[in-house]
Amino acid sequence: MTAKPGQRADLCKLLTGGLKKIETDEPGTLSIVLVEDENKPDVCYVMERFKDQEAVDAHMKGSAAVRDQFASYIQERESIFAKAVAGFVSKHE
Repeated sequence: MTAKPGQRADLCKLLTGGLKKIETDEPGTLSIVLVEDENKPDVCYVMERFKDQEAVDAHMKGSAAVRDQFASYIQERESIFAKAVAGFVSKHE
Protein backbone atom coordinates (compact mmCIF):
# COMPACT_ATOMS: atom_id res chain seq x y z
CA MET A 1 0.00 0.00 0.00
CA THR A 2 1.12 3.52 -0.68
CA ALA A 3 -0.10 5.87 2.00
CA LYS A 4 -0.97 9.46 1.31
CA PRO A 5 2.15 11.58 1.87
CA GLY A 6 3.09 11.60 5.54
CA GLN A 7 0.29 9.19 6.52
CA ARG A 8 2.15 5.84 6.67
CA ALA A 9 2.62 5.92 10.46
CA ASP A 10 -1.11 6.52 10.98
CA LEU A 11 -2.02 3.79 8.50
CA CYS A 12 0.33 1.31 10.17
CA LYS A 13 -1.02 2.23 13.62
CA LEU A 14 -4.56 1.52 12.42
CA LEU A 15 -3.50 -1.77 10.81
CA THR A 16 -1.60 -2.98 13.89
CA GLY A 17 -4.52 -2.02 16.11
CA GLY A 18 -6.54 -4.90 14.66
CA LEU A 19 -3.91 -7.62 15.00
CA LYS A 20 -5.00 -8.88 18.43
CA LYS A 21 -8.62 -9.24 17.27
CA ILE A 22 -7.50 -11.14 14.17
CA GLU A 23 -5.27 -13.37 16.28
CA THR A 24 -8.12 -14.32 18.62
CA ASP A 25 -11.13 -14.23 16.27
CA GLU A 26 -9.68 -15.72 13.06
CA PRO A 27 -8.14 -19.13 13.72
CA GLY A 28 -7.66 -19.70 10.00
CA THR A 29 -5.43 -16.64 9.66
CA LEU A 30 -2.02 -18.24 10.13
CA SER A 31 0.09 -15.09 10.05
CA ILE A 32 0.11 -11.40 9.23
CA VAL A 33 3.28 -9.38 8.82
CA LEU A 34 3.33 -5.61 8.32
CA VAL A 35 6.50 -4.38 6.61
CA GLU A 36 7.57 -0.77 6.03
CA ASP A 37 9.65 -0.08 2.91
CA GLU A 38 12.88 1.61 4.08
CA ASN A 39 13.43 3.22 0.67
CA LYS A 40 9.89 4.49 0.10
CA PRO A 41 8.61 6.46 3.13
CA ASP A 42 4.94 6.12 2.20
CA VAL A 43 4.93 2.41 1.29
CA CYS A 44 4.07 -0.57 3.48
CA TYR A 45 3.23 -4.17 2.73
CA VAL A 46 0.93 -6.58 4.50
CA MET A 47 1.73 -10.24 3.99
CA GLU A 48 -0.93 -12.68 5.16
CA ARG A 49 -1.13 -16.47 5.23
CA PHE A 50 -4.38 -18.38 5.54
CA LYS A 51 -5.29 -21.99 6.23
CA ASP A 52 -7.73 -22.17 3.31
CA GLN A 53 -10.18 -20.17 1.21
CA GLU A 54 -12.73 -20.20 4.02
CA ALA A 55 -10.18 -18.41 6.23
CA VAL A 56 -9.53 -15.82 3.49
CA ASP A 57 -13.26 -15.19 3.19
CA ALA A 58 -13.65 -14.82 6.97
CA HIS A 59 -10.75 -12.37 7.11
CA MET A 60 -12.11 -10.29 4.24
CA LYS A 61 -15.52 -10.18 5.89
CA GLY A 62 -13.97 -9.08 9.19
CA SER A 63 -11.73 -6.45 7.62
CA ALA A 64 -14.65 -4.90 5.74
CA ALA A 65 -15.68 -3.18 8.98
CA VAL A 66 -12.45 -1.14 9.09
CA ARG A 67 -11.76 -0.89 5.37
CA ASP A 68 -13.35 2.56 5.13
CA GLN A 69 -11.22 3.78 8.04
CA PHE A 70 -7.89 2.83 6.54
CA ALA A 71 -8.93 3.72 2.98
CA SER A 72 -8.75 7.39 3.98
CA TYR A 73 -4.97 6.98 4.53
CA ILE A 74 -4.27 5.13 1.27
CA GLN A 75 -3.19 6.73 -1.96
CA GLU A 76 -2.74 3.48 -3.90
CA ARG A 77 -3.37 -0.17 -3.09
CA GLU A 78 -2.43 -3.27 -5.00
CA SER A 79 -3.35 -6.78 -3.89
CA ILE A 80 -2.10 -10.10 -5.15
CA PHE A 81 -2.95 -13.64 -4.19
CA ALA A 82 -0.02 -16.01 -4.41
CA LYS A 83 0.59 -19.66 -3.69
CA ALA A 84 3.70 -20.71 -1.77
CA VAL A 85 5.91 -22.95 -3.86
CA ALA A 86 8.95 -23.42 -1.63
CA GLY A 87 10.65 -22.08 1.46
CA PHE A 88 9.57 -21.58 5.05
CA VAL A 89 8.13 -18.84 7.22
CA SER A 90 9.64 -19.89 10.52
CA LYS A 91 12.06 -22.54 11.71
CA HIS A 92 9.88 -22.82 14.82
CA GLU A 93 6.60 -23.89 13.17
